[in-house]
Amino acid sequence: MLGSKRLHGQQLSGLRFGLCKQISIYTFDAIGTLATAVWERHHKNQTFAGDDRNELELLPPFGDTHGAYAMAEIAEMFIGTRPCPELPDVWLGVTWGEKEEAISVGSLDLGRTVRGIITKDGGDLIDRVDQLLSHYPTNDEKRQMLMRQVICGMTTLSKEGIDNEAMAVCIALQSFTGENWDLARLSRLASSTQT
Repeated sequence: MLGSKRLHGQQLSGLRFGLCKQISIYTFDAIGTLATAVWERHHKNQTFAGDDRNELELLPPFGDTHGAYAMAEIAEMFIGTRPCPELPDVWLGVTWGEKEEAISVGSLDLGRTVRGIITKDGGDLIDRVDQLLSHYPTNDEKRQMLMRQVICGMTTLSKEGIDNEAMAVCIALQSFTGENWDLARLSRLASSTQT
């Protein structure tokens, strides 16, 4: 759904999953394209290929009375020359405060939680970890080795480390299990398994 002929797939994936650490002006092109699609979905009931689950309806429209914000307007907001719009306090029955509270992942035991997910149907832990890490969204060997150690219970992550790796774990779990995983679900599962 994020469309840009100037960003390659890995950059778009990082943007979609909140892992983008360096942005360029072309990032605003992709965000502007998304804003236009969301606006058209809400105001013109437009449907789009690739939005089979109607995810665009879950996002609040990002624009003004004239239409969606485009690349230039979003870039102006980013550098501070244009004020950012106010988002609704409640969207789809959830307040932003509740959502932020639900996805606080800094204190969860990431290794134990992931271990429980990947071994719930049985199987060898080492084989399952290898399968999960084949879906990890980075080829950085140090990060993969660290996650292998965390999942196997050999080490733990700091709060900052959990914040840095939790989204990547969700992406890998989504590919590994074929289910939707996000920070809120991971946090809820971790909370329910803590003793």
